[in-house]
Amino acid sequence: MGSDFVKNPLGTGAFELVSYEASVRAVYKRRENGGLWWGGETYLDGVEFIDYGNDANATLSAFESGEVHTNYETTGDYVSILDGMELVRGEVLTSGTVVARMNVNNKPYDDKRVRNAVQLAVDNATVLRLGYNNLGEVAENHHVCPIHPEYAELPKIGRDVEKAKALMTEAGQMDFEHEIITVDEDWQKNTGDSIAAQLREAGFKVKRTVLPGSTFWNDWTKYRRGVE
Repeated sequence: MGSDFVKNPLGTGAFELVSYEASVRAVYKRRENGGLWWGGETYLDGVEFIDYGNDANATLSAFESGEVHTNYETTGDYVSILDGMELVRGEVLTSGTVVARMNVNNKPYDDKRVRNAVQLAVDNATVLRLGYNNLGEVAENHHVCPIHPEYAELPKIGRDVEKAKALMTEAGQMDFEHEIITVDEDWQKNTGDSIAAQLREAGFKVKRTVLPGSTFWNDWTKYRRGVE
């Protein structure tokens, strides 16, 4: 959120910004100028968002102490834990996804054969199961979610290790070491581990790197291959 917006927040929502501190909290109150909001009565006096960082245990503790009433997201490993606390679960399919991105500005990912080989070496259903406890839909290696009005179903592409090896061999990159870099957050880390294991199983060399969020997000656009 830019500093200009914090100083002069513009918007037409039900709430207006009171204060904002990066990586700490944002405080909103019911909009005083009702003419900017057309959605009817606003039931809450205000809303406060608290940033607990990447540690889901911190959010768990906040629920237990009564510091928060709801959370924005529950990662796969913690769904059953919060269910056990008798919290009300809300579930919806979104277009949010984990992206294992190959940087085409760096060799050998400028070669389509290499990119296709990596895709064919990985089974997305396995990635969902190991990375996110099967809580979601299997991704299709493109950026259009089934909830999008323009979504069109394409032929499924399954895992094909032999074809993956053939493409990588044709590209002359069987000896190349792929580095998979992820932030140290359970579902992204688990996803990276799952991809790395399948690539190794296909005979590809893999270096696995896990970075804290403060490091990962500073340079994530520069990695050869990162999961975000």
